[in-house]
Amino acid sequence: MSGELTFEMDHRDGLVRVRGTGLWTPEQASVHFVALRHVIDGLRAIRQPVLVLVDLREAAVQMMQVAEAVTDGTSRIYRDADYVALVAGSTLLGMQMKHAAKVPNFAVFSEMGLALDWL
Repeated sequence: MSGELTFEMDHRDGLVRVRGTGLWTPEQASVHFVALRHVIDGLRAIRQPVLVLVDLREAAVQMMQVAEAVTDGTSRIYRDADYVALVAGSTLLGMQMKHAAKVPNFAVFSEMGLALDWL
């Protein structure tokens, strides 16, 4: 099951929206975080804190190497004031990402509305 990682800046609500589906390769994850860091670094000049909504409702539990890329990527991007809300399709995926993500203000949700309210 191949996967995809994408993101976009939603100027209507000021959120960076990340979407992941399927299984990712470590290379996909690394490339994703480099591009995401570029966008978030640019956003910091006009908005702080940065708010990110991650939709993984269609993603699978990832390989260990991908989780390591998540740890590396998130530790380079996020600062103490940033908020990241993740909507997971399964409890196991939510637990994996909560463990892997190095974000001080990080929460996992099972419903999109709850994640948006938290942000």
